[in-house]
Amino acid sequence: MVDYVTRIMSRGKYLSLEEARKKDKQGKDKLEQFANEHDSKGDKKQFDALFGAMAKPTPIKTSTAKKKPRGGATSR
Repeated sequence: MVDYVTRIMSRGKYLSLEEARKKDKQGKDKLEQFANEHDSKGDKKQFDALFGAMAKPTPIKTSTAKKKPRGGATSR
């Protein structure tokens, strides 16, 4: 019991993701505990829209305007 309390006190109040990925002495990972400590809620439609916008390639704009030559022999 003392060892368990010491480990909790030494690691802080919550597990970090790095700590959660490590296996405990029984070989179990602590990801379930991490998930319970770090609740998150998401909006699937909003995520899909954002992800779709990020994954969509943007068209490359090409310049069709011709530039005037600078310097050199030009007639005025």
